[in-house]
Amino acid sequence: STQQSELLQLLGYGYERLLRVSSNAATRFECLAVTSRLAMSGWVDPLLPAWCRRRLVGADQTTPPRKLCVLPSAAGRRIANENDVKAMLVPLGYEPFDPTTATVRQQIDTYASCSTIVTPSGGALANLVFAAPGTRVIIIHHRSFVKRSRDQPFDGLILACRHAATVLESESARLAPGQRLTDSDLLVDLDALRAARSPTAAIWPCRWTRW
Repeated sequence: STQQSELLQLLGYGYERLLRVSSNAATRFECLAVTSRLAMSGWVDPLLPAWCRRRLVGADQTTPPRKLCVLPSAAGRRIANENDVKAMLVPLGYEPFDPTTATVRQQIDTYASCSTIVTPSGGALANLVFAAPGTRVIIIHHRSFVKRSRDQPFDGLILACRHAATVLESESARLAPGQRLTDSDLLVDLDALRAARSPTAAIWPCRWTRW
C-alpha cells in the first residue's frame, strides 16, 4: 500500500530496495531474516513502541502540551455529533485531526507531539506507538463492547506504550442495513466526555500485567 511504502522509506528502505513478488509466484531465498513476533493474543511487547519512537521520532522525546481530537472521515466509527464535540474541545485547545487524510510522516509527527489525545477506537489507535510514554488517551468505544469484555484490542498497546487511558462508553448513532455494530458511528455523551477529561477520571484497567 501507499502507507506501507512511505513507512519503509522513512525507515531507510527506498523503492530501489523493495522486491515486489507476485501473489501467485514462488520465490526462493538463500537467506531470509524474519522479525520475531511482537504481538500475540492482544499482548504487545514494549520493545515495539520503544523501537518505533527511536527510529521514527527520536530518543529525546518529551511530553509537550499539545492536545489532539481525532475525527476520522472514513466510513465507520465516525463521531456522529462531531460538531458538538469540536465546539466543546476546540476552545480548550484541542486540535481536530483526520488521520485518513494525513501522510504517515504527518501522523507520526502529530501523535508524537501530544500530551492528550481524544480518539474513537479503531485502526488509528496504532499511531499511539509514536506518542510519548505517559500520554493521556481518552478512547471512545461502543458501550456494548466495553460491557462485554474487559480484554479490549487496545489493552496491550496502551500498556506497552505506558499511556494513561480512559474509556468513554458511547452508543450507536445509526446502523445502516448490513452494517456491523462495531463499525457503526458513535454518539458521544458530552457530559461523559467532560468527566473523562478530569484528572481524577478512572484509568482503564488493562488486563495485561506482565511487566
